[in-house]
Amino acid sequence: MTASAWKEILDYHDNRCAYCLERVSSPLHRDHVVAVSRGGEDSPENIVPACQRCNVKKYDLPVFYMVAATQPRTGPFSLGSSERFRTKSSKL
Repeated sequence: MTASAWKEILDYHDNRCAYCLERVSSPLHRDHVVAVSRGGEDSPENIVPACQRCNVKKYDLPVFYMVAATQPRTGPFSLGSSERFRTKSSKL
């Protein structure tokens, strides 16, 4: 991936982790939404910024595990109720 493509991804995510939405002082990692080991592509459409904690936590798990883990627990979880999931998955 080019440096300009990574910058566009960081700008789109407002330089925040795509999972926990935190701004961190250390550089964000390039995380594959669908892990390459699970058939995901190494392309800008499949990469989001992740803080080290979330990147390590997600490892090669499907993205819905991270979305579920970072959603406020106000009721039954539904991927369709996650604005971040709808926005990010529509880009895939």
